[in-house]
Amino acid sequence: MLFIVCTFLTGKFKGGLMVACGKTDNQEMYPVAFGIVPCENCESWQWFLTNLKGIIREDHPLTIISYLGISLLKHVPEIFQNAYHSYCLYHMKGNIHVPKGKSRQTAVKLFEECYTALTKENFYAVAKSMSNLKLDSVIAWMIKIPFENWDAHAFLGERWGDNTFNIVESFNNVIKHDKPLPALELVDAKVMEQNYKRLLESNKWTTRLTPCM
Repeated sequence: MLFIVCTFLTGKFKGGLMVACGKTDNQEMYPVAFGIVPCENCESWQWFLTNLKGIIREDHPLTIISYLGISLLKHVPEIFQNAYHSYCLYHMKGNIHVPKGKSRQTAVKLFEECYTALTKENFYAVAKSMSNLKLDSVIAWMIKIPFENWDAHAFLGERWGDNTFNIVESFNNVIKHDKPLPALELVDAKVMEQNYKRLLESNKWTTRLTPCM
């Protein structure tokens, strides 16, 4: 599974750092690929995803979790034709348009129940609760987004318990104090350094299962 996001640099090079992360067998963040681009747009995402595909084995089902960026919605299914594309729960909750005078907390809670509903019956039961609370605009927003890209009962791939790309946000937190560095120094200082540390740690493991497992 891959978690994809774009974070922005703040130093002399004010561009974007596109990152695709996975998880190690020890459930730790592992940067699979990164790309430094002048800005986040369709052309940048197409370039990044095309190069990413060149290093990804497709002999096993692949799930990609990202936010609902227009460029990603276009290029992920175009380039990774056999992958399952899931939209991040956290990002979707932040994009809910709650009717004036209605509780955002309630709307977000019900949407999360829709997102994680394991059966069609459970999904429609929650949607009915939304309708009873006059949250029809939230329902209208939900049905515009393909269910197979977010709702648990309709999603055809596997997410293995991950509904968000929080793991990539963790990477963003790791580098936040180093964003003013020149781009190559940032990559060398954080990405390569972290990978090397993981290599040293894993060389000390003596069991068939990882410490986390």
